[in-house]
Amino acid sequence: MRPVLVIGCGAVGGSLCRAIAGSGGHRVIGVHDVAADRASAAAGALGVPALPDLSGGAAATAEIVLVAVPGAAIRAVAASAARAAVPREHQIWLHCDGLEPASALDALAGSARGIGTLHPAHAFPPGESTSLGKGCGFAVSGDNAAVAAAEDLARDLCGFAVRVPDAARDAYHAAAVMASNCAVALLSAARGVLAAGGLDPAGAERLLVALASSAIGASGVLGLEAALSGPIRRKDAVAVKRHVAALAGSPDALEIYGVLGRATLEIARRSPGYPPEAAAEIERALEGAKRS
Repeated sequence: MRPVLVIGCGAVGGSLCRAIAGSGGHRVIGVHDVAADRASAAAGALGVPALPDLSGGAAATAEIVLVAVPGAAIRAVAASAARAAVPREHQIWLHCDGLEPASALDALAGSARGIGTLHPAHAFPPGESTSLGKGCGFAVSGDNAAVAAAEDLARDLCGFAVRVPDAARDAYHAAAVMASNCAVALLSAARGVLAAGGLDPAGAERLLVALASSAIGASGVLGLEAALSGPIRRKDAVAVKRHVAALAGSPDALEIYGVLGRATLEIARRSPGYPPEAAAEIERALEGAKRS
């Protein structure tokens, strides 16, 4: 089993520790965090040592070092490790941030065997250690040795890896935010619409989360285009007009509906046999959803 050292025991680092502990080909041999209590808690849960520093000992035996710290701290961690001669020539160093490129670890390029990234495309609520589960995606980049190690770890965690080059990192992170954080914001806005209509917010939230989960589940099975359903897919312009009227008193929700309605129409238009006249009628109905 390949020994892994984890630097950073927050939501991402703690979740990765849990996932690696349940894997078949990797094992956590130690953890390190600037917050000693957080490192001790993670170490106690795993039955591994919490390392007060990274000089020698378990740190030297690790084959893979995961740097699970905030993006703004990655370069400082790398520079500090390089100054202290921490990296070994047999080690692969991977940071776990979605936005920063592999070059954030450039200070280690002359001493480690490889440097790269392993970003779990997963939601990590603050302060929570979550289960990655089967099928988690990982965005990877770096030199050949780092990418190979990152892909191997992703497979061992019952996930999959997608290579995201450094040049596409900003766009990748923006897309990831759209698909996760903005999805939560969308559900919050939809809950507000129902609450304004007199529904219990807790019940509305439960209903909407279940609905969104079913749509995402269908997308995973069928693909995004085939999974699209609803009035725009059915060419029901009357329903769209009624929606616009119902949201007239909620300008923010109305604007969101209009933007996403037009995006939905673009997907529907690509389906075989979608009539241009129906698309035009829905487009006219969505005109009323633009903020004045």
